[in-house]
Amino acid sequence: MSENKNIAKQTKFVFEGNISVKAAIEANRREIYEIFVDSSKKDRDTNYILKIAQDKNIRITKTTKSEIDKLCVGKTHGGLIAIVGERKYQDLNCNFDCYALIEGVEDPFNFAHILRSIYALGVKGVIVGERNWNVASELLAKTSAGASEHIEMYQSDDFVKTLQHLKNEQYQIIAANRKDAVPIHEYNFPKKVVLCVGGEMRGLSKNVLSLCDAFVFIPYGSEFRNALTAVSATSILVYEYHKQTMKK
Repeated sequence: MSENKNIAKQTKFVFEGNISVKAAIEANRREIYEIFVDSSKKDRDTNYILKIAQDKNIRITKTTKSEIDKLCVGKTHGGLIAIVGERKYQDLNCNFDCYALIEGVEDPFNFAHILRSIYALGVKGVIVGERNWNVASELLAKTSAGASEHIEMYQSDDFVKTLQHLKNEQYQIIAANRKDAVPIHEYNFPKKVVLCVGGEMRGLSKNVLSLCDAFVFIPYGSEFRNALTAVSATSILVYEYHKQTMKK
């Protein structure tokens, strides 16, 4: 890696592969210090990435695959990596129709799959607690196929305060919870919602549940009595919202 004294003391992460690198450049949510590319890599997608990097005055170093291997943990980079800084969190954007609030999900693979699903279904913002997801930046970007970069992420130090603010902005707070709930396909989702899902171990906290306007549950097609994973539950919940609101 070329020496750059200005970034020597900064927290840095290595994004590997076209999808992660392109998402980081396009989303513009973190500083990109340098891109390393295999000089023999000539495909259209790589050319596009290098073009937008040049337009943003990002430093590009052309080198060999073996040299790039030395900068990575694995060898799945495909000849392109980026050295990036920490992700910026966003403010609440009350112009969005839908937020997903994710509580109690600790595994970064699960969190990444949640982001991938909900972003694909049109959710533009996610609300998370104070856990530092930056430490898992590389994994999140790769596993979410870049969704972790594109989606707006709001970090809340007080879910009650955050949800109360959104209620004041005419959002309905809806939770996946079986007690006093209706099947998701029978619930008429409003346009502006916060969809709340908790992890498998602890679920949603009492504070979050106390502010909910409605509870919905996912009917099973068998006698299975255990909870779905947070990834599956969130995907199904957001899909139902997406399906209903597309018709309105």
